[in-house]
Amino acid sequence: MANSLAQSEHDARQSKKAAASGWIGSALEYYDFFIYATAAALIFPQIFFPSNNPTVAIVASLATYGVGYVARPIGAFVLGHWGDTHGQRISRSVCSRQCSLLSCASSRASPLREKYPEPVP
Repeated sequence: MANSLAQSEHDARQSKKAAASGWIGSALEYYDFFIYATAAALIFPQIFFPSNNPTVAIVASLATYGVGYVARPIGAFVLGHWGDTHGQRISRSVCSRQCSLLSCASSRASPLREKYPEPVP
């Protein structure tokens, strides 16, 4: 009987911990998307999408935001399934390598390279 009571207390504590962790993760993700949406509307059109028509630049910037908003859950589903079937270590490795490669590719294709061709120390 005492073992059952201790187990139920442990389960309740574990459930509260899981709920708090999920809430914190969701809050951080919302904050991330809020900051990116603000930057996509105010900063990115001038830097990454210079054109004669500012409306086209804003639409292109917000379309990039929309693609990220849609692609994130799809990537989570695919990598979650991959992690369940092949192991989490391999899934994290694949995700880390993809992020590294995309980061390098985006820095090479950045319009700021024309402005600053040499690496800044």
